[in-house]
Amino acid sequence: MKMEKNETQLTVLGNPQLPDNLSYITNKKDVYVNLFKITLKKNLTLYEYPFQITPEINESNELLKNRIFKRGYKKIKKVYGECFQSGNFIYSLKEVKEQQNFEIIFYLKDKYVFYVNVLPFQQQTVIELSNVEKDPKTKQSIELMIKDILHHNPNLDFYKNLFVNHTNKKEIKVDKINVNFYPGFITSFMLTERGAFLNVTLKNKILSTETILDYLKEENYKNEKNHENIKKYLIGRSFKVAYAKRNYIVDDITFDKTVEKTEFKYEGNNISMFNYYDKVYKIKIKNKDQPLIIVKRKDLQGNVISLYFVPELCHLGGLDDSATKNGKFMKELANYTKLFPAERVKKTNQFLNLLECSEPKKIKNDKNEIIQILPTSKEKTELYGFDIQPVKDNFTAFYMKQPILKAGNGKTIKMNEKFSKF
Repeated sequence: MKMEKNETQLTVLGNPQLPDNLSYITNKKDVYVNLFKITLKKNLTLYEYPFQITPEINESNELLKNRIFKRGYKKIKKVYGECFQSGNFIYSLKEVKEQQNFEIIFYLKDKYVFYVNVLPFQQQTVIELSNVEKDPKTKQSIELMIKDILHHNPNLDFYKNLFVNHTNKKEIKVDKINVNFYPGFITSFMLTERGAFLNVTLKNKILSTETILDYLKEENYKNEKNHENIKKYLIGRSFKVAYAKRNYIVDDITFDKTVEKTEFKYEGNNISMFNYYDKVYKIKIKNKDQPLIIVKRKDLQGNVISLYFVPELCHLGGLDDSATKNGKFMKELANYTKLFPAERVKKTNQFLNLLECSEPKKIKNDKNEIIQILPTSKEKTELYGFDIQPVKDNFTAFYMKQPILKAGNGKTIKMNEKFSKF
């Protein structure tokens, strides 16, 4: 390649041959790691049962599948004992050799009858930490059981792999920006030379305290000229509904439909959205003329349908540009996100309290009636025999000398210099 006169030619070196005496290391120190030691008090066998739902549900409708399983959990538990569902499988500590069929009555505006058909177990996994390297299913099974323990904690809200403790909510209000900050965690199982560990990482969730309707009013949604900008802002944003622990993504917004004028069938009768929320959730909608948020879903036959949500009951997630560009707000937010090491260690260790929660989780139906009470997180931890403790012996970290890069013409580049000038 021909080089211009003022260009500096970089020489790409091969992989270095490191000396045996490790002269490039200045010193070594003990460091804290966000790992928790896992031991098992007993050996378990986890059975994996494929199941099918009839009438068939589209593969993409995972939420509906989960809700049907929860509704039928009481019946399923009588046969399989304490169990949990993930994807198209039910996991249980109990061996059942014959196929089982459960009738589940479910209300999706109309009354539906589903059948959960559980096939004989497809695979059994012996849960021994020594098996992790030999059998990848062991690692997956341990992670699923830990998630099952956490799902029995009534104080946790889940956003895929992120879970937050809604009782530790902090309100942050600066200028016109007002959000709720939820501290949370992400976990993963790790096998190292020093044994089996659970990696626990701090991660947070932010939800606006204002509703989507508050935003629409600020943007004067009744003026048709503003509709395009409103759509650009909302479409693709995540939001949480106030009356349930569910999260969605905005696919569209309709200004033609309203809460009072939009009807659908519920228990065989036509009902307006306004009356539906009053009857089912005991919520009285204050603004009858507000537009509706649209979320696209697939029905039982795989056809795309529109679900409608009331902006008055929806809170946006994340931060928009007005927040990230506000120096005062970001400085206040940093008080919760930029933690000193000792505080980060303390908050990470609080994860263990979530596994030891003795408060039972209550499952409610669409009419907000309690239909079953689940075992506590502490009971599930004891059932699986997990003993999870902070690491007693610190890990050792090696501190290396700052490297120097060599370029053409004898030039050297230090790591703290800006590469752009070359």
